[in-house]
Amino acid sequence: MPDSKTVAIEVLSLEEDSHHIFVNGSVNGVECRFLIDTGASKSVLGQTFVQSHLAEIKTEQSEEMTSGLGTNEMQSASTTIDAIVIGDWKVEEYTVAILDLKHVEIAYQKKDQVPPDAIIGSDILLKGNAIINYGDATLTLH
Repeated sequence: MPDSKTVAIEVLSLEEDSHHIFVNGSVNGVECRFLIDTGASKSVLGQTFVQSHLAEIKTEQSEEMTSGLGTNEMQSASTTIDAIVIGDWKVEEYTVAILDLKHVEIAYQKKDQVPPDAIIGSDILLKGNAIINYGDATLTLH
């Protein structure tokens, strides 16, 4: 999609000088709350979200362990999803990781916040030539 698509983001302050960026969208037509993580190399669907809403998708277990997301190594899987949609921007037939984000969910619940269903990493941000504008609280994808 050559033209740009801009969507509102939520910049959530969990602690002093600790900000998290959220955007609403969908995965295979199912509404999804995405955490935007510019430091994540790969976009991730939470295992809870997959089990609750996308149980019919085919997954492939990874031989390698995954690290990051505030934890040591963990088992991961991957799947190719039909579409990720953020506002009017869409990416189709895209492979994402599936991870158990229970520790992330618990951390947000302890702060009385809604946890993310999935994480948008730098792979999708680069694909969309993303621009995050904190002043306007927007995400622009191309």
